[in-house]
Amino acid sequence: MKGQSESSKSLGYWTLSLHFLQLAEASCALLVITENTFVVISDAPRGPSEYDEATRWSDHSVGIAILFNFFHGIELLLKGFISASGTAPPHHRLTELLTTFEKSQRNSDLAKTISANVRSIDPNSPLGTFMTNNSIQIDKWFEALKYPESTKGQPFNHIDLKYGGSDTVPFWQSIGEAARQVRLQAVSLSRELGYV
Repeated sequence: MKGQSESSKSLGYWTLSLHFLQLAEASCALLVITENTFVVISDAPRGPSEYDEATRWSDHSVGIAILFNFFHGIELLLKGFISASGTAPPHHRLTELLTTFEKSQRNSDLAKTISANVRSIDPNSPLGTFMTNNSIQIDKWFEALKYPESTKGQPFNHIDLKYGGSDTVPFWQSIGEAARQVRLQAVSLSRELGYV
């Protein structure tokens, strides 16, 4: 097992990361089960509270938060592994954190899964379309999924992440599955490396 201070530092990052990843995974599962409902058809009139209940787990209600939690979980996870052998950088740039992590773990399943979700985003997916239409790269995730505008005052249009309906269920299913894989692969790798 690695030194206690290295382990406790990393464990703090890992513990928090798993909470964010589990939330993304569970939320995606509910979004998929409800088929990303955004239109409610009923024979009887429905009020706003009934609509809110029927669409509670739809992308227009929780999609942006799911993606924020997913990428925040990845950020913390990478920082946990980096801090095990040094100091985790204070920034949120996933591509740089992943590059640092890959210096020692390039061939790990975890590096491959994270890379697929950070460097290989399908341009036709809701996330890919959102990034293209807002002229941003994934390293702006922290700003774009947290605030309505950039630090330079440029507004973000989040519509590409909302109202996708059943057509986007496979995308949300893939995010949930990726969150699960990242979580399980991180635990496996940390055990393999003797961190826990």
